[in-house]
Amino acid sequence: MKPNQNSLWSLVAIAATVIVFGSLSSATARQLAVEGRGELSGSQSWLGGGLDKASRQKLLTLAEVDAMNRYAAGFSTAKFALYKSAQQDIAVHIGDYEATPVVVSEGYDKASHAYVMVIRAYIDTDEVDQKLNSGVSSSPIAQRRISLSFLFVARSTASVKTFDKRVTSVTVNKANASARQSQSLSGGVGQLTSTSNNTSESITGGNTVRQADQISYAVSSPEDMNTAMTQVLTDNGFNVYDYRDVSAQCGGPAPKAIYKEFSNANMLGRRARLSVFNTARRCQVNTFAIGTLDVGLQDTDPVTGMKRVYVSVRAQVDDLSGLLPRLIASVGPVQYAGLGPNQQVATRNALLLAAHHAAEEISNQLKSRGMQ
Repeated sequence: MKPNQNSLWSLVAIAATVIVFGSLSSATARQLAVEGRGELSGSQSWLGGGLDKASRQKLLTLAEVDAMNRYAAGFSTAKFALYKSAQQDIAVHIGDYEATPVVVSEGYDKASHAYVMVIRAYIDTDEVDQKLNSGVSSSPIAQRRISLSFLFVARSTASVKTFDKRVTSVTVNKANASARQSQSLSGGVGQLTSTSNNTSESITGGNTVRQADQISYAVSSPEDMNTAMTQVLTDNGFNVYDYRDVSAQCGGPAPKAIYKEFSNANMLGRRARLSVFNTARRCQVNTFAIGTLDVGLQDTDPVTGMKRVYVSVRAQVDDLSGLLPRLIASVGPVQYAGLGPNQQVATRNALLLAAHHAAEEISNQLKSRGMQ
C-alpha cells in the first residue's frame, strides 16, 4: 500500500531546516548540523607532525562544546537562561548530545600560534531539550506548580474593506481697501488730492484623511494545532486543561463565542476577557494563555518549488492567582513558514510549526520564573 502523499509532504515540512547561528544544514528532525571550532595553543612542532592522540581528543572536545554554544546562541532569552544553568554539565557529557562529528579542517595556524580544528557536529536537539526540561527541578529558583489552560485561534483573512481618501479643501479670500485725501493751499489756489489702494488675498488649504482598512477574519481552532501545543506543554511537565472542559464545567463562554470576538479584533474585549478568566478561576486554573495564529498569503518556495504559507503567532500568558491578572509571558509576533504540495497542506504545516514553537517558548518563559 502506497503512503498518503499529503502525509509525506507534511512530514517533510515539519522536519524543515532550522536556521541558527553557525548552522549548516539539518540532517534529520532530531539532529542539527552545526559548525564548531576549537584551538589549542602550543609549539610549532605540531606544524609538521601534528597532535598526539590525547591533545587531538582534547581539541575535538573543545570544538564540540563550541558547536553546542553556537547552537544555544539561537535560543530565546528564556531558553538560553535554562541552557546557562545546565551548560557545564552538558559540556562534561558532550557526547550524550552530539553524534560523532565530521572534521572539516585542521592544522597549525602560524598567525595565532595554535592548532585549529573545524568540525561539523550533529546535535541531538531532543536530548538537549530533555536536559533543559529536567534540569529545572535542580534550579535554585523555587518551583511553583501551576494549572494551565489556553485558548488559541487560527485566523485567515475573510474580507478587507478599503476606505477612499477623505479630502477637505478650504479657500479663504480677503480684500482690503484704503483711501486717503489731502488738501493744500498754493498761491491762493486750493488743491485736493485723493489716493486709494485695493488689495486682494486668496489662501487655499485643507487636509486629507486616510482610514485604515477594516479586516474581517475567518476564525477556527484546528484540533491538530491544539494537540501539538498540549503535547509540548505536557512534555515539559505542565498540568494542562482543555478550555472546552473548563468552560463546560464552570459555566464560561463557549469557544465559538470567543472565535467571534477575534473575527474583527486582535484581542478579546474587556467583558469576554473577564468572563474567560473568572471561569478559569472557578475551575482552579491559575494560569491562562491566549493567542492568535494569523495565516498569510501563499507563495512558492524558490528552493523546493512547493507551496509556502507563513503564519504569524503571538500570545500572552496571565497569572490568575491574584485579584488582577498579571502578565508573566509573551510570544511574538513571530513568523513561521510551512511547505506543502498545495495551500491546504502548507497552511496546516505552518500552523503546527508555529503552535509548537509558541508552546515551547511559553514553557521556557514559565520555567525561567520557577513555574511548572
